[in-house]
Amino acid sequence: NWSRKQSCSKVRSLCFKGIPSQIRGQVWCSLLGNKLNITADLFQVLCEQAEKSREAYEEEKEHIENADGDVGGFGGKAEELLLKAISTHKMILLDLSRTYPELEVFRNEKSPYRQHLLEVLEAFVCFRPEIGYSQGMSFLAALLLLFMEPEDAFMVFTNILTSSCFVNFYRMKMPEVKMYMYAHEKFLKEELPSLYSQFKKLGIHPEMYMVKWIMCLFCQLLPLECTCRIWDFFFLDGDVAIFRTGLGILKLLEKDLLKMSFEQIAYQLSHLPPNINEDELMRSVRGVQIVTNRRLKELLKEASSVYRKQGSKNENP
Repeated sequence: NWSRKQSCSKVRSLCFKGIPSQIRGQVWCSLLGNKLNITADLFQVLCEQAEKSREAYEEEKEHIENADGDVGGFGGKAEELLLKAISTHKMILLDLSRTYPELEVFRNEKSPYRQHLLEVLEAFVCFRPEIGYSQGMSFLAALLLLFMEPEDAFMVFTNILTSSCFVNFYRMKMPEVKMYMYAHEKFLKEELPSLYSQFKKLGIHPEMYMVKWIMCLFCQLLPLECTCRIWDFFFLDGDVAIFRTGLGILKLLEKDLLKMSFEQIAYQLSHLPPNINEDELMRSVRGVQIVTNRRLKELLKEASSVYRKQGSKNENP
């Protein structure tokens, strides 16, 4: 019963030390669970649906008459959906070649991993078209495929991206995104007051780095093993792990960040040092104790109240 074992000190300690790669996929699946009841059969149906859709719009896109996107024989909503489907497919194909290019399994166009990655991403678009595909999603799916079968990767990928936090970010629901940024800034002020003051002085806002960190779950930003260690923690503690990791990274870099200019900080936070040691990072993350589920919920509620009052003032000046 993983829901009971997650709070066990031994399990938590093992996750912080790093789950062995040979069982990482199995443990991630068990820790996350499957609230959406995604099955292998559903994944197969969605893959077939995605393939049929791809074949259909591959045929129809030949009817596009000119560069401004007019589609011959279509109009209104049908034309809009077709153009969106073509655009999404192109974006996914483009991202496949840019996803972990240092790994042969994804760099090689004929690799089964490359095909599985395409299937997972297109199946998700079919399953949640209102979320669709955004750049960076391919890294999340690819990391899962390194440790589990495609149907399990799809199950985990879908359960992650349809959780409230990720839905808000991928659908760019700005009021909710601002609430999460509010919570991060409060945690930053409490955990790292000197860095908080410096960020305020220079005009460094959480949106400048935390949005990307959350949406890619630290993929693309850190060495692969560092990312895996963070994900071990994420599957254990969910959203809390994201905010503790964010503070842990800032804590690790604080000494250098305090000496930097606005431009240097902005660059550093979007290009984290490639030599970050995973053990040092996890020690820093583990040292952040102020972020708890209860405190995060309180701050999100507080942020909602603050922004609601601000909205009322703007409506009634």
